Amino acid sequence: MYKTELMVKSNKDLTWELLEDFIAMVPPYGEITVPAGFITDFASIPSLFHWFATPTKGKWRKASVIHDYLYFLKEGKRKKADDAFLYLMEQDGVPYFKRYAMYWAVRIGGPRWKK
Repeated sequence: MYKTELMVKSNKDLTWELLEDFIAMVPPYGEITVPAGFITDFASIPSLFHWFATPTKGKWRKASVIHDYLYFLKEGKRKKADDAFLYLMEQDGVPYFKRYAMYWAVRIGGPRWKK
């Protein structure tokens, strides 16, 4: 699943910067390398829902970085990136209800990719 540890530093604008490459094995992509220097906000969760899931804390942090990177690349179909997010959250032990709520939040509310 993950070949490296997630190493980040906090920025002043509620984003985080990867200090080292972050590598994960994700079906159907295979190996994904998020490069050092990539900026993430982890999970883009509106503050109204922070009682349910805090963006920077939780078992979904690593999955969120991979998901952010796949959205940044915009390669292939958006659903494939969202499915990778769901897969990684399951592997990371995010409870069923929470991972599916987060999955459907990105499926319904995530930005559309221009073709």
